[in-house]
Formats: sequence, structure tokens, C-alpha cells
Amino acid sequence: MATRTVDGQDIRPETCSNGVLERQEIRTLTEDRRKAFINAFKELHTGASPTELDRLSDYHNQAAGYAHSNAMFLPWHRYYLVFLERKLQKQDPMITVPYWDWTLDSQAPETSVVFKEDFFGGNGKGKDNCVEDGPLAGWQMAYPKPGCLKRKFDQGDKIGAFYSPEGIRRLLAENTEFSSFHLALEGIPHGRIHVGIDGHMNTMHAPNDPLFFLHHAMVDKIWSDWQEKYPDKARSYAGKKENGQAAPSDIIPPWNDLKVEDMFDTTALCYKYA
Repeated sequence: MATRTVDGQDIRPETCSNGVLERQEIRTLTEDRRKAFINAFKELHTGASPTELDRLSDYHNQAAGYAHSNAMFLPWHRYYLVFLERKLQKQDPMITVPYWDWTLDSQAPETSVVFKEDFFGGNGKGKDNCVEDGPLAGWQMAYPKPGCLKRKFDQGDKIGAFYSPEGIRRLLAENTEFSSFHLALEGIPHGRIHVGIDGHMNTMHAPNDPLFFLHHAMVDKIWSDWQEKYPDKARSYAGKKENGQAAPSDIIPPWNDLKVEDMFDTTALCYKYA
């Protein structure tokens, strides 16, 4: 039986043809690998509108209800990152989505290397808050309405503090059950980055901005760290879903041949964290 596809892409985790690749922190990538990631990402936003990236962003918007503020948040976004990663790997099979450890920048996020011109550019400018520097300068997005890629730091030219390394260590220590862990992580630690960068990042079309994927790779890494810290609960999944109680057998729309239980082992999805 053929597996279901989205945009013609096989969605079933299969044998890893290039082995299990490491997702690295963005600062540890070589310049060549960073440029390869950025160039592959830019390729998704070429051609007629809506581009492949525009459509990918709209998948996230369509998942507003069932993949947020409930147990599906972590497994849905885990596969969403894999879905992007496989698209990037069509251009370079060794590409992985790097994570941005924003705890390292927690007390002055606006100074993070990710906002440098040779990374992903800085704050938006002008009345429309358009990103005007770096590799994303001049980007025009289809959703939520046609216009430039936007950022609007929440404190003018600065960003309010993010969770610190100690804050994340405390979150991991205090939330020993998945049902409390996923809520604690999705709340302020995750949400603060969206609010702080603002612009498109503070909408359901946040994936317009590549920083969304670096941020969510960090969120996914924190889940992976939690699984490693509590190995007897690594396949634990409980709490509420959009309609009812969550179960490992729940499907992950729009990839309706995938289940939450397929998401527990990142190596089965061909990646692990450095």
C-alpha cells in the first residue's frame, strides 16, 4: 500500500540513507555548513508565489488548533522539522536543521549571533518592520497577507529576557511527567521567543522566518533531553488533545499515516542532537 504524501513527499520514517545525522547548535556550524543551510532554505522561497516555504508556513497556520496548547505540540513540531529537513536534504543530503540555544543569549537576546548580517539578519526596519539586512533582505511572503518578512523586537531595539540555562534545568527537574512537561515547555520558555522577536514570529505564520525552525529545534532538543533524563518515560505521552485525551496512537495530521508513537525515537527519524 502506498504511503500518504504531502506535496508528493514520502512521510513514513524509513531507513536513513545517510545514517543518523547530528543537529548542531548554530554557533558550532562551520561557515560553509551554515551557508549551505541558508542557501538551501532560500531555495525553498524561490519561484512563483506561494513558494514551497509559503505553503510550509501555511501548514503551521492550519495546525493552530490541534498542534498548540495541548499534548500534540511536541510530536507535531518534531515531525514538522523533519518534513522541512527532508526538503532541504534534496539539495544537500547532509543538511540538518541547526538549533539555536537561546538560553546562551537569555539576558540580551538582541545581541545573539543569529541576528548578525551573515546569519539571519536583524530587527525589522521602517513602518512595516521589514527585515532589510542579511540573506533574507527583501523577502516577500504570501501569508498571512502579501508583504515583507517582518520582525519587531518587543523592546524597541532590544528583546526582553529569555529562559536561562538554569531555568531550563529547573524545568526539566520539576516536570517529571509528560503531561506537565509539555505544558511547562510550551508556555513561557517557548512562547517568549515568539513574543520577543515579534513580527511574523508572533503569528501562526511564524515559519515565514527561518528563526522559527532554529527555535523549534531547540524546543525539540529540550524534549529529547527530557527523554534522556527520564528514560523510563521516553515513550510517555499523556494530557489533553484538541478533542479529548491524548494517546500514543493518535495520528499526526496532515501526515495521517504517522502516529505520535512514531515520534519518540529521533534516530528513527534520522537525526540526533550534538
